[in-house]
Amino acid sequence: TFNPQGGSLNPLSLARGLAAAAQRAGAQIFGSTPVLALQQDGHGWRARAAAATVHANQVVVATDGYTDDLVPDLRTSVVPIFSAIIATRPLGTDLAASILPGRQVVYESGHITAYYRRDVAGRLLMGGRGPQRVAVNQTDYRHLVRHAERLWPALAGIEWTHWWNGQFAVTADFFPHFHCPAPGLSVLLGYSGRGLALSSAMGERLAAVVAGEPPESLPLPISRVTPLRFHRFWRVGVHAKVLQGRLLDRLGR
Repeated sequence: TFNPQGGSLNPLSLARGLAAAAQRAGAQIFGSTPVLALQQDGHGWRARAAAATVHANQVVVATDGYTDDLVPDLRTSVVPIFSAIIATRPLGTDLAASILPGRQVVYESGHITAYYRRDVAGRLLMGGRGPQRVAVNQTDYRHLVRHAERLWPALAGIEWTHWWNGQFAVTADFFPHFHCPAPGLSVLLGYSGRGLALSSAMGERLAAVVAGEPPESLPLPISRVTPLRFHRFWRVGVHAKVLQGRLLDRLGR
């Protein structure tokens, strides 16, 4: 399927741009400052961090793959999955012209997905599933290198200079979930790997709810926070599913 209206962007640049816009509008951002406790305080909320407490009328929890136990049962209502990405050094003109010459963004629809594109510097970025843990060694990403070389044998011997992974949240129905566990508390998470576009669009609508529109105006139903059965075994389950998917893809089924 080809969508000529598609595009690409740098997610880190987008996050920095959104943060800068929020600060220009008066927002304060505190990184590496987890909320340790969240309690109702009269008609509002009290959020306690290690060195400070914040009082607010409205609280938004949008933690996705890094959800903890701040909101009861929320962590076990989604499955965190690690996704990995690697990037080459900037490719030469001739080689870059032979790899996605139109700079298309590709997403494979197999049992185990892969996705790839070229950036403005001429690097090839190759992404897909990897170890279900924080992976800091380049050897953890060899499967992505092999996949890239199968697609473009001319990449053999090319230096891969960057590699990283991170988590996203998957829901049982693969749709984002919108919860309102208590007045003034909104929860939106579970983009199942499609969060870059979806979270930006849904964030705008959620901001309107925080500003006073009824929660029912969000284009998602309000649902209860429902823990998944056998959640404690998520890592084993994801690993088994990845192995099964790779086997089915290899067999062409």
